[in-house]
Amino acid sequence: MKNEFHKRKDNVAPLSVAGRALSELMTFIEVSVAGVKDAAQARQILHWRRMAKKVLGERDSFTDENYTEVARRAKSREVFARAEEKYDFPYLYGMAAARL
Repeated sequence: MKNEFHKRKDNVAPLSVAGRALSELMTFIEVSVAGVKDAAQARQILHWRRMAKKVLGERDSFTDENYTEVARRAKSREVFARAEEKYDFPYLYGMAAARL
């Protein structure tokens, strides 16, 4: 005897949908935390990326003027990311809670 929570034809049981959504949300959180941790080092990453291109003989993506502007924006990302890390990612978990 099957009830409404079992799979019917092409319909997926509600608990399966919820489980899949929760799994996707956890993946999103993991990826986001990794991204925020990288953003906390944005200027350093930008610098080393530029140096790597120089060593490899690749064209620099930035002019000196442009690099200064990009580095300024990277600093603001670092400030935000470090605050998120310091306080255990409140913005991220607020978004996750809303998604739940």
